[in-house]
Amino acid sequence: MKLNEKKFDLIMAQKCMTAKELSAKTGVTESTIAKAKNGNRTPRPSTIGKLAAGLGVSVESIIEAI
Repeated sequence: MKLNEKKFDLIMAQKCMTAKELSAKTGVTESTIAKAKNGNRTPRPSTIGKLAAGLGVSVESIIEAI
């Protein structure tokens, strides 16, 4: 499972949510969120689940198609 950085960034923008706000909502560090958005880190599946839940979207909407 790989996070699609473009989709993730777009959904964050649509929700008007900063990395700081998403971090507070999910417990995922701002650093991890920034690295995931930039493609510098592939988050664990559990982290992707937390990010999706924090954004109020399905996991499938922020990962690359299988």
